[in-house]
Amino acid sequence: MKYLTQEWYDLCQRTGLHFGMKVHKSAHIRDEALYLRLYKRKEKEFVNLQREIYNVDPRFMLEQDGAHFVPLDNWFLNGNEISEEHTVVYRMSSEERDRIEQLIAAYDARPPFDEEKCKEEFSVSQEWGFKEAWRKLPDELSSRIADMRVFALGYCTREVLRELKQLSKENEKRMRLVMDEYAQAQQAENIPEHIRVPIPFSRLPSDGACVRQADCHETGHAGRIYQHQ
Repeated sequence: MKYLTQEWYDLCQRTGLHFGMKVHKSAHIRDEALYLRLYKRKEKEFVNLQREIYNVDPRFMLEQDGAHFVPLDNWFLNGNEISEEHTVVYRMSSEERDRIEQLIAAYDARPPFDEEKCKEEFSVSQEWGFKEAWRKLPDELSSRIADMRVFALGYCTREVLRELKQLSKENEKRMRLVMDEYAQAQQAENIPEHIRVPIPFSRLPSDGACVRQADCHETGHAGRIYQHQ
């Protein structure tokens, strides 16, 4: 049986190398002051976002009870001419209301927002992003990035961004080609449908063993392959 490999999964992770990247006019040089300034800017954005999420009052979910919704099929069939008979009224179950009430109680009893802990989380995420950038980029490209720390913050030169877009496009083309070949190979094989449905596995980099995707919540690995039967 044909199966998707860990290499294919890794290729999938390289189809959006340019996502979230911005051009910075000074990214062509290594400048400690620039890095620190950009780091503080991104850290502030991260803290503000996390504080906003932390302060979302779950009481808004109670407003859904009794709300009127229009099924998509009615919307597409009737366009803007939606009458009351086309709407559906949502009635919240007692279990759902109890769940929301528990969320409200936890929200009201929550401690103050911990900004220092949030900054630590940002630091950890940046360290991970730094390592991922080295892992995902070709040596030839990474060697032309003046400061990988600045790159991990989401900034690069115009030339690097152009190459990232091109590389992502090429990787997506290769990824789709393999996926099409895999689909054709599966269709050509005489495999019962209950076996044909793929079971997600992960390959642990330490020993190359395969584990079920359900086991990956503990290991933290999410590389998908399909084990040979």
